[in-house]
Amino acid sequence: MQYVVTMGQNFRGALERALRELGAVIVRAQYVDGSTRWQVLARFPARTRQRDVTQLLWAKWPDAAVTVEPVGEREEETRPPLTLVGRDGNAFMVLGLAFRAAKKAGWSQARIADYKQKATSGDYNNLLAVTQEFFAVQ
Repeated sequence: MQYVVTMGQNFRGALERALRELGAVIVRAQYVDGSTRWQVLARFPARTRQRDVTQLLWAKWPDAAVTVEPVGEREEETRPPLTLVGRDGNAFMVLGLAFRAAKKAGWSQARIADYKQKATSGDYNNLLAVTQEFFAVQ
């Protein structure tokens, strides 16, 4: 199960450590709201419930504004496969392969534009992280 956890930027490192202690794998972390809040997309073990994550974080930081929101499972199931192993790994090749896989999977132009905006909004590591979020990378 994946959750998006948002907290004040002062808790950046501590939040990621706490999520890892809960057994989460950090998929992506970024500033949101004009760099005032830190947001983490984390994959938790299958039986982890939203309420449990929220309660543990509130117990650790009772005065902090913590939000925990699930990422839709239906969207997770519709991630098209994308094979990058054995391919040229430059950014333009990754984007081209991703666009081809998205069109083949029947994605709407809005979803393709969302992927493109997020994938190209940072460096190469951001491109790979966003691509892994949107596609079942092999």
